[in-house]
Amino acid sequence: TASYSGNGTNTPSSGGLTQTVNPGTLHIAALTGTGSVPKQGNWQATVNITIQDSNGNSVFGAVVSGAWVPPLPGSASGCSTLASGQCSFTTGNISVSTGEVWTAATVVLPGYVYDPTKNVQSNVTVNHS
Repeated sequence: TASYSGNGTNTPSSGGLTQTVNPGTLHIAALTGTGSVPKQGNWQATVNITIQDSNGNSVFGAVVSGAWVPPLPGSASGCSTLASGQCSFTTGNISVSTGEVWTAATVVLPGYVYDPTKNVQSNVTVNHS
């Protein structure tokens, strides 16, 4: 939206031109998780995420971050989207047999605002296979 403030004499006042830009919004369009066993006795969790804008377009370069519960110190908990709007990450080896829950915290891309209310889901449970 653009507006002009002048002094009535066709000469701009010191206020000049004011432009307000409404940023686009981003949300999680798909969120899945799988467990795998690369080494006997340990397992790994992989999270796959798809980010879209409010028009349903895939977005490149969005940085997604979140957290694991129970915590997994030193394990990946986020990624940056490719041109497809998708990204994934895999934890290090997990020695406990209980499931892990990953919850989205932020999605950051200049010119956009993250709107978690539009997410198809905001967390995923990944179980030991």
